Amino acid sequence: MRKISLKILMAMMVIGLAASAAGCGAPVLVRPSRSPDAQTVKITGSCEISVLNNTVTVSGENNIMNGALIQIAVVGQDGLTLDSAIIKKSSDQISHSFGITDKYNGVKSIIGFITCAPSHYGTQPDEVYKSYGHKFENIDAAEENYIWDGAGNIIIFRSKETVDLPAQ
Repeated sequence: MRKISLKILMAMMVIGLAASAAGCGAPVLVRPSRSPDAQTVKITGSCEISVLNNTVTVSGENNIMNGALIQIAVVGQDGLTLDSAIIKKSSDQISHSFGITDKYNGVKSIIGFITCAPSHYGTQPDEVYKSYGHKFENIDAAEENYIWDGAGNIIIFRSKETVDLPAQ
């Protein structure tokens, strides 16, 4: 009798937990929206990646505000970041080179990224927040050039091409 009641109790607990978990979905992450009185800032740009000798170069052009912190990154075919650098933007033309090292072993192809985010790379200068909003909510960009998370909108320029690395 005791074994049967224990089994019934356990079954009821499992059903109760399953029922309570069913109501718990992932929260919906809503893109930050600008205030009705805020002025939007149109952001455009591009990204390219190239390999010459033992050097990978990620370059591009964009109209992100000078002084903004920008990340330039090289990502392998598996989605892992191989190299990255945070720079303070000083001109519309951006370029950064990375030497191919042992961390590139086993990597067959790479993609370049130039990104700008509200706080992922450190605190942006006040002028950037005044123009773009604290969560970059005042930025208007092509849909393929932004994503968002809890910190705000992230501007992304991805190389159109995937570049194959020379055999190592």
